[in-house]
Amino acid sequence: MRQPYTVIILVAALLFAGCSSSKPFNFDREKYPTVQEMKKETSAPAPDVDVIDDDTVFVASWTLLGPFPNQTDSMPSAPTNALERSIAANAPDNYKTTKSAQCVAREVGHFYANNQKFPHTTLDNYIVSTCGSTAGFGFSTMDFNPAEQTAEEAIASLTFDGAKLPKSEKPVDFAVWGGVNADSTKGVIVFAYGTNPVNVESFSLVPDTNGYVTIQGELLDSATNVFGSITKGDFEAEDCANLPGFEVPRFKIRCKVNAADEVAHYEISAGVTGSDIQSNIKLQGMVFPNKADRTVWTAPKTFIDANELPPNATMDDVRKELVRMANEVRAKANAKPLKFEAAQSSEADAAYPHYLAAKREDRIKDSDFFVRGLSAGWRVDTEFVSSTWRGHCEDSGAPEQVMSDLLTSPSGRETLLNGDVTNLAIGLYRPEKSTGFCSMYLGYKALPDESHEERVKRFLKALNRAREANGKSRAKIYKSLKPVAADFAKDITKGELTPEEGMEEFVDKVAKKWRGPVTYIYGTYTNLERVPLDGHLVAADDMRGSIMVAPYKHPGYPMTVYVVVFVYKGKLKK
Repeated sequence: MRQPYTVIILVAALLFAGCSSSKPFNFDREKYPTVQEMKKETSAPAPDVDVIDDDTVFVASWTLLGPFPNQTDSMPSAPTNALERSIAANAPDNYKTTKSAQCVAREVGHFYANNQKFPHTTLDNYIVSTCGSTAGFGFSTMDFNPAEQTAEEAIASLTFDGAKLPKSEKPVDFAVWGGVNADSTKGVIVFAYGTNPVNVESFSLVPDTNGYVTIQGELLDSATNVFGSITKGDFEAEDCANLPGFEVPRFKIRCKVNAADEVAHYEISAGVTGSDIQSNIKLQGMVFPNKADRTVWTAPKTFIDANELPPNATMDDVRKELVRMANEVRAKANAKPLKFEAAQSSEADAAYPHYLAAKREDRIKDSDFFVRGLSAGWRVDTEFVSSTWRGHCEDSGAPEQVMSDLLTSPSGRETLLNGDVTNLAIGLYRPEKSTGFCSMYLGYKALPDESHEERVKRFLKALNRAREANGKSRAKIYKSLKPVAADFAKDITKGELTPEEGMEEFVDKVAKKWRGPVTYIYGTYTNLERVPLDGHLVAADDMRGSIMVAPYKHPGYPMTVYVVVFVYKGKLKK
């Protein structure tokens, strides 16, 4: 007679964002468009996509004015000039002057006054973060003649409508700065306006004594899940821990940083509602574990020398350079070179503008079509278990800037430098009359040759990272059941048992051995390092059990998945 047990069916961690489902994994090949179906959809003329012009300038180093806070802050602040006072009195209710926005306007304005362009993305992001903001900022400018009027006089002559500030339904952090260049010959007024898709509670930009940074907030838009990641050292990235007790749209995420890093880059992403495969980066910024003087900025290292491309370089020339740079950086990171997938890259080229248009217009079903078609990797010459992707649009059109942005992004490192990634496709798209281009990096992870015990260790590593962030002891497994778990995993991999059959027989075997009720966690995943962990696994004071992890390739399905079953004693306490 079967022993009593409690069951929790976890969501299946699929490719990019994961999916949310209370049902067993559905191996539905029809969800993944074929090469022919993709070709049919991309044969139409590419839709118009915004021109990508370069209004920024890259500098290798820059000295900022300061001072800077050690906490994020989006609270309203007293206006410092006539326009800010006018905005406070007459602008829409969602416009507010904040200290962090005033800092951003000051630093960007100072840069613009001396360079006649805005700072490139890497410095721009640094300014926003070190000023204590989590908003995404836009900027506009107006010139004035310092020989005829002061900055304060130029600002006082403006109105909200005259400044042509954008309308927004979301709260806007606003500030305005006026100043002159180094020799006082040119004057400029810079308007900074930032919107935030998340209500974020103030958090420290410096890790606590245990080396953690904790980010808590609430999404303003709907989402299926929320997850975070952070950079470590020169080449690594690690997932942050979701603390239990918070349901989407609320979240509390704790990230462990390297104490020796001057700067660590974080991302908070959310699964797109209506999709089980896409996610959007909602917050991205920096914290400062070991940077004493934040007024001094130097460009992030790319670790390689870029080849200068000729003015008439084609997109294929750019792609060759991106592949070369990717493998040289991987060599520096002691990772094996990637096999370039030319046919898959051509398919990504064709799909990219159609995906961008669907994404821009919030056509989730259409954008899902292209994401699924590319993630299926029908033209990739290997058996793989997951794919990662990172899209990026580069204003300057310089491949080395693409590399710099990828290396300062946790998701960029996951695609470019992860040691498990073995195959690479790069889709490129340059809108008409653009100086810049958009790139889509698609990394495919071949099924590793590893033992059952090694797979279990990878799952436990992700679980224990979350438990430690929650102040709990490490989860342990019963050694006596290791051979049982390995045997059932082997049967599933061979196809002698279906995942459901293997799960049921394994749980029944464990329950009989323990002679009592058990609870089990069952899920299918494509990434053992990023699994949507059940709250009880993370929050229980003591967690001991038996784990089975089996690679499984369903007939006709594009990728292999991992079937995971975690069994522990007792009934789940509701």
